Amino acid sequence: MPLSSDDRRTLLLSGAGLGWIFSVVLAAMAWQDYSHYAILQSPSVRMRLSDLLKRESIETRHVTLTDFTFGDGYAYETGAAAWVSVSVPVFPKPDVGEPIAKPDAILAIVDAWDIQDEDQLQKVLRQEELTGVLSSQPYWPGATRGPLLTEANRGMTIDKVWALHIFRNPPQIVTIRLTAGAAIVCMLLGTVCIVIRRRDVRTQSAAGFSQEDTCSASETSAPGDGR
Repeated sequence: MPLSSDDRRTLLLSGAGLGWIFSVVLAAMAWQDYSHYAILQSPSVRMRLSDLLKRESIETRHVTLTDFTFGDGYAYETGAAAWVSVSVPVFPKPDVGEPIAKPDAILAIVDAWDIQDEDQLQKVLRQEELTGVLSSQPYWPGATRGPLLTEANRGMTIDKVWALHIFRNPPQIVTIRLTAGAAIVCMLLGTVCIVIRRRDVRTQSAAGFSQEDTCSASETSAPGDGR
C-alpha cells in the first residue's frame, strides 16, 4: 500500500531527526576519543598521588600515577550486556615508616574504560602504577556515581575528585576517523530527508494552485445569464 503524502512527509521528518541526532552523538564520541588520543601521544609524566592531591590544576595530562592504594569498593556503568566503565577510589600510599592514615574522604578515582567484568577489573587492581589521561582539574563525579562510590566505601564523603582515565583499548586514529565519517554520513542523510520533504511540500502546493486555477477557468467559461 503506497504511503500518503502526509505519511511520507512525517517519515522524512523522522528520518531527518534521527540522522541529526546520531550525527551529534557520533561527533561527540569522535571528539572525545580524539582528545584522549592527542593527549596520549605526548610522553607521560610520573606523579605520586600525594603530590597530585596538592595541586589545583595540571597542564600535562598524560600521567603515570604511582604510590597509591585502591579503595574497598567501586562503582560501574553497564551497557547492553557488559560493564562499560568502572570507577575505583585511590588513596596516597604512606611513606616507609609513616603510620597508615584512615581516609575519610575520596579525593581521587581511577576510571577504567572498556572494563567488561570482574576478572578484567582485578587485573587493574593488581597494578601498582597506572598510566592514562588525567582530568585537568578536580570535578564532581556525578549525581549517580558519587553516591555509589560513597556507599561502596564505608560512607566516605566525596566532593570534587581528580580522575585518571585508563583504557584497556586506547583510542586509535582509524576508529576515530570511522566514527567521524559515520557522523558526517548521518548528517548528510538527515539533510537529504529535509530537502526531499521540502520538495514534496512545494510540489503539492504547486499542484494545489494549478487545480484552483483550473476550477476558476471552468467557472469563467460556464454559461452565464444567456447573453
